[in-house]
Amino acid sequence: MFRIPVTIISWVFFIYASDWPMLYHDPAHTSFTQDSGPLTKTLAWSYQTGGAIASYYLHISSPAVVGTRLYVGSNSRYVYCFDAVNGGAPIWSRQLSDTVYSSPAVVNGRVYVGTWDGYMYCLNANNGDSLWRYYSGGLIEMGAVVTDDRVFFGSWYQNYLWCLDAVTGSLIWRGQPETNFMFSHSMPAVDDSLVLMGSSRFMASPTKFYAFKEYPASPPNGEIAWRCSLGTGVQHQPLSVGNGRVYGSVDDGYLYCMNEYPPTNQGQVFWSIISSPGGGGDPSCVSIKGDTIYYGHERGFVYARRASDGGLIWERSSLGGHSGVGAVTITPSRLYVGTGVETASKKVICYDRASGDTIWTYLTGGYVTSTPAVVNGMLFITSQDGYLYAFGNWIDIKEESKQNDPVYLLINPNISRTSTKIKYQIDNPGYVSVKIFNTLGNEIRTLVDEYVNAGRHIIHWDLKDNQKRRVGSGIYLCRFHNKSRNIQSKIVVLD
Repeated sequence: MFRIPVTIISWVFFIYASDWPMLYHDPAHTSFTQDSGPLTKTLAWSYQTGGAIASYYLHISSPAVVGTRLYVGSNSRYVYCFDAVNGGAPIWSRQLSDTVYSSPAVVNGRVYVGTWDGYMYCLNANNGDSLWRYYSGGLIEMGAVVTDDRVFFGSWYQNYLWCLDAVTGSLIWRGQPETNFMFSHSMPAVDDSLVLMGSSRFMASPTKFYAFKEYPASPPNGEIAWRCSLGTGVQHQPLSVGNGRVYGSVDDGYLYCMNEYPPTNQGQVFWSIISSPGGGGDPSCVSIKGDTIYYGHERGFVYARRASDGGLIWERSSLGGHSGVGAVTITPSRLYVGTGVETASKKVICYDRASGDTIWTYLTGGYVTSTPAVVNGMLFITSQDGYLYAFGNWIDIKEESKQNDPVYLLINPNISRTSTKIKYQIDNPGYVSVKIFNTLGNEIRTLVDEYVNAGRHIIHWDLKDNQKRRVGSGIYLCRFHNKSRNIQSKIVVLD
């Protein structure tokens, strides 16, 4: 399994292929994973949380999956942690101060989640204990983006874009749009040291999209890198970023593609299109893979378009009537999306990515405007009926590294009570990191962190941590990194 570099210009944020740590998968909101989702609609398990998992504006707390644990919020004011593999068994739940419409972000053993009364919480991912909370003064509806040890989120009505220290919860900076503009009830995207978010004018047009500098010159004041005026409606859905292009929509029916690096601070629009026949209405947050973008539309359509000019690749109308639709999750060969509002449209749908043909549909008991999380062959999604649904079978993905590959990682045995041998090969000399992590993402042991000559190398892990203590039984992750590859392999430690 590989780590996916979401951006590689001034900083690198790595998502492991076997994790879905936040809404839309990563800070840039690509909604793409290298994992394969279920080919059939076999329901593995479902769980009733005791409260509808939805909000006033049809945003639903979407699940995050890290290791073998799943995290989700609920209208019942609880954040839940489940065993994603073994029948959805509850591990812990934590009641917060108000409704949890937002989607958890799980990074470095911490769960970040916002509440309707304006608090951003940081919880221990292992047991749900509160580590800190920060009062924003507004409404937090969609969730947070966590990267570079920073937490980014927006607060509705209070009208700030917030940047907090991910460990301490202290304020780093906050940004505001111009006078008479307000940040919508969405969430920021983060890419290449830019923090991007849309805004709307109070009770009027136009809409403006903003790019703030992740590292402003005069914190705690935010610094605007550029702004772009467009549209005559309200911006509801988050922006997304890919290949130097920023995608966003306005509820006047237009979808916009902007230059991530415009020549002036007034922004630059590459193209704009009517997002769905008939005009008007909201597309979902745009999902991105390579030269293709995907999105759903509240009029009941799902689209694949060229990223370069917005040209139509395919269009599918399988929802029937006026329906809300969540973001499209992209896997190597399939797409997954939830639909909503009308009874006939309360579905989870799987499409063939290339053709747009429907592979399967599953009817739920409530609208499904959450974003599916796909991890290790399974799909997890929430519904307004209060249920968390899990489809497919958990797959322990085989290592893709082979000895005829110029860069590989092999572990033998990968199930051990005493020690294990780790072999790796690099084709060129350079810096190499080999570290052991637990399934919560916490570093357990550093085995290699130095310049290494080209060729084959063998190291041993004695099943001890950095303090020379023997680790407990369970699943551990060996992560290899050099300038050309990022590889992960599982190790099972037995008592």
